[in-house]
Amino acid sequence: MIVSHSWDIQTKLETSTAGVVAAKILSRSSHARITHVFDKSFYAEVGDQLICGLAEDFLNGPINICVNEIPRTLDEGTCIEISLAKAKIWEPKKLGPINANKLFKNLPETYRRDLIEAKSLMPKSLSSPLFRNIAQPALRDICLFLRDKQTAPVRAIKSLLGLGPGLTPSGDDFLIGMMLLLHTVGEKDLFRKLAEIVRDLAPPQTSSISNAHLSAMTDSAQANCLLHELLFALQEKKGIKQALIRAENFGHSSGKDAIAGIITALFALRQRHPPLNRKIMF
Repeated sequence: MIVSHSWDIQTKLETSTAGVVAAKILSRSSHARITHVFDKSFYAEVGDQLICGLAEDFLNGPINICVNEIPRTLDEGTCIEISLAKAKIWEPKKLGPINANKLFKNLPETYRRDLIEAKSLMPKSLSSPLFRNIAQPALRDICLFLRDKQTAPVRAIKSLLGLGPGLTPSGDDFLIGMMLLLHTVGEKDLFRKLAEIVRDLAPPQTSSISNAHLSAMTDSAQANCLLHELLFALQEKKGIKQALIRAENFGHSSGKDAIAGIITALFALRQRHPPLNRKIMF
């Protein structure tokens, strides 16, 4: 974390869209310091919290802000001022009552077949022996918790946090997808229990960037817009293939990892509440 009490503002950015968490952070201070710069995005520290800036209309999310232009001169350590004066606050589309069995039924057959064989959808990025030997028992314990609502999976979540490759490690993205699904289908108690564990354990276990996204999920029950759009498509049974492709293509493996979390949670809930006339036996 970059710490400084002097501000030499070099750039002022106008925000067109801001997520609810980013807007809350920026309402306390408009001054930020750049911590990471990428091709079409950057992360900035506001106080002790991170927000993510992206080119306009690139991607919405709880800690994301969309700006008209990312200056080429932006570099790590640069002090900026961020204006919310013209910003629209982004929130995902509100859905009506969600049925977990319906969402599962609307998944493409390939996903359901993989679940039947493996009992959870292991992210491919965790399939190497180094990661798999840690991830498999953790996924099993979390699924048992979601199914039986018994011992909180503290050890399993700790094993997944920070596990795997990527700017946001695969285990973190998996947990974000799982928590998003639980909250969306109304399993608020399960969501809160997982969120409390993640909130307590994440900071020392994973990167500052990934922790910012995990924290946004535990606080707002929101993730990037592509995951919300996927859940909407599954609920409405419209544009599912396209929504899956868009979500899968997000990041190096982040989209796929989060989808694995969504589908594994659906599987665990289906085991707890199996449909009366099911064609697929688990």
